[in-house]
Amino acid sequence: MARQRRIEIERECHESIRWLEIYRNQFKEVFRQYFHGNVKFFNENFNNLERVLYAGDADLAIGVNNKIQERLGQKPLFNNTQEFLELMNNGGKIEI
Repeated sequence: MARQRRIEIERECHESIRWLEIYRNQFKEVFRQYFHGNVKFFNENFNNLERVLYAGDADLAIGVNNKIQERLGQKPLFNNTQEFLELMNNGGKIEI
């Protein structure tokens, strides 16, 4: 009787291990896809930001920065230099 119970427990353990491996593989794939997309997005946008900063175009730099902020779940406070100046001149608050 004890032998039979041990065999049942071993079978249940093997089944649990099999499911854990399936879940782990699914998690790895989701993780890989998520980070591949995000790494690509951030690399492209940091490269774009570097280019527009060298070009001296503040409005384009603000636009690229806003895309990065939105990807991080933030809402941009301004969309161009004019809106930035209005925010600053009207006592707007910027928190970092």
